[in-house]
Amino acid sequence: MKGTVTYVRLLTDCFNEMFDFYTDVMGLECKIGAHDDVYAEFLAGSIKIAIFDRKLMAEALEMTPTENIHECQDKTVIIYQVDDVDAVADELNKKGFPILYPPTTRHEWGVRTLHIRDPSGNIIEINSILK
Repeated sequence: MKGTVTYVRLLTDCFNEMFDFYTDVMGLECKIGAHDDVYAEFLAGSIKIAIFDRKLMAEALEMTPTENIHECQDKTVIIYQVDDVDAVADELNKKGFPILYPPTTRHEWGVRTLHIRDPSGNIIEINSILK
């Protein structure tokens, strides 16, 4: 699978505090989102750091409360951009690698996604920009 890591998404239960930290303490420029929102992206050199409401990420992946009960679970998502999400899904299926959430067009996010977990359980979002 060829692609590029474009940003790291931090999942949070304290969005406003995280927003203030990345703008006021770290001095990062917010390019998307705002205080009192549920999603924001900050420029951090050659990649972006995004913050997103943790419960909304769980809902997007249709995870039940029992799947998201551990306090340490699902605090980060690595975003990996590819040209064709469906081709990657086919490649993963051929390898017998489990897909957490199948290819899905997310108009509100501006991308087509699929989600997997690495061996340590971290979520990896594989996406392509909607054209």
